[in-house]
Amino acid sequence: MAQSNVSGFPRIGPRRELKFATEAYWAGKTSAEELTKVGADIRRRNWALMRDKGVDLITSGDFSFYDQVLDTIALVGAVPDRYGHSGGKVDLDTYFAMARGRQTEDQDVIAMEMTKWFNTNYHYIVPELGPDTQFELSSDKPFDEYLEAKQQGVQTVPTLVGPLTFLLLGKGAPGVSDDFRTLDLLDAVLPVYEQVLAKLGDLGAEWVQLEEPVLAQDRTPVELAALTRAYERLAKVAGRPKILIKTYFEHAGEALAPLVDLPVEGLGLDFVAGGKNHALLADYGNMEGKTLFAGVVDGHNVWINDLAKSLKLLGQLSEVASEVVVSTSCSLQHVPVDLTLDPQLDPEIAAWLAFAVQKMDEVVILANGTREGVEAIASEIESNAKALEARRTSSRSVNPSVRDRMKALNESDFSRSSQYAQRSPIQKSQLNLPLFPTTTIGSYPQTDGIRRARAALRKKEISKEQYVQAMKEEVERVAKSAR
Repeated sequence: MAQSNVSGFPRIGPRRELKFATEAYWAGKTSAEELTKVGADIRRRNWALMRDKGVDLITSGDFSFYDQVLDTIALVGAVPDRYGHSGGKVDLDTYFAMARGRQTEDQDVIAMEMTKWFNTNYHYIVPELGPDTQFELSSDKPFDEYLEAKQQGVQTVPTLVGPLTFLLLGKGAPGVSDDFRTLDLLDAVLPVYEQVLAKLGDLGAEWVQLEEPVLAQDRTPVELAALTRAYERLAKVAGRPKILIKTYFEHAGEALAPLVDLPVEGLGLDFVAGGKNHALLADYGNMEGKTLFAGVVDGHNVWINDLAKSLKLLGQLSEVASEVVVSTSCSLQHVPVDLTLDPQLDPEIAAWLAFAVQKMDEVVILANGTREGVEAIASEIESNAKALEARRTSSRSVNPSVRDRMKALNESDFSRSSQYAQRSPIQKSQLNLPLFPTTTIGSYPQTDGIRRARAALRKKEISKEQYVQAMKEEVERVAKSAR
């Protein structure tokens, strides 16, 4: 019987409650207890929402006060020495110090490096590792959140960043030799993962989700061998939950064969960004004895699913796996929370969109269709097809003149009429650019002046024109200071 699953849900809260709560805590306006209560309220609402919507396999552990890799750093105790952590549980202030730095009368330490989470707009804290890094279980987060949900009457699938992803996303700590490879720490970190699996099993978890998105990148034979070694060891943990390995953002490539061969119970693949996964599975042959978590609902963008197309794919996938679970391609943290919270959206465009809540509905609809047949969701498929066709033909998404110009292109349009040596002097004289022209990426710092101006505009203490002028002056000030 086909079940439904969501890989993760937005943690920011429907009204950005987490953003405001963390900023208030950082500013010293609220206590740690108040911040943790906001987090608990968001988790409780998320679990209740997914349960009431009919999601069968609901995740826990996807919530984070900062990011999931930093959570893993805390979990395995890989805190750099400069933060003064002397062992035991990693407290909230040490956690945030790693993310933001810490400046007090007694301490002035910089934050750890932050970089983009694959091809998303989210970022993660980069683990700093070395041959002397010691690992120990230093956080109860997976257990506490699993028990929170269980007390709420919700059986969840705890989710963790997998050991390969954790190590391969890390970097050598300051002063470490260039010869050091973070993957050399695999045997050192695995005992912590073994402890986590054993304890989650003792608490009653039926599944645990280990996220390994690095397997959607090109991996060396040494790294693939490490994958096999790691999960063969984790699979031997007595009393453990069933293990689900999830990878996303692309197809699994050469990692697919070793993944299918692992002695684990579930494999999650992205069939949106990783469309090639279908052909790879067909070439491999059979996933006998394993559950395939089929990521057919896009967790990476805001457009509605093509339900008929996804249902057909799910039928094909059921021929190569013992059981298929309908899932999202990745966590839904990359999309806004709920379309209904934005009533000012143009109704025509809103019909083409699906945020996290609506994508959860799509997952449940597809699970029902897979389980009961296409007739059971005929009305949903019909309305979905109308919305897709409306977007395809709307003048707001299709510009006929642009389409006509594209069709008229020929080979000569892709060839330069002059050589670079001729073009370069002309470009220099007309554009007058500096030697290395650059622009900014992202936003300028949110200074106190910007915040005051924004607050004054909301309170109607200044006009829109005054606000625009204040922003222009601030942009000019920041640009000049960056020279």
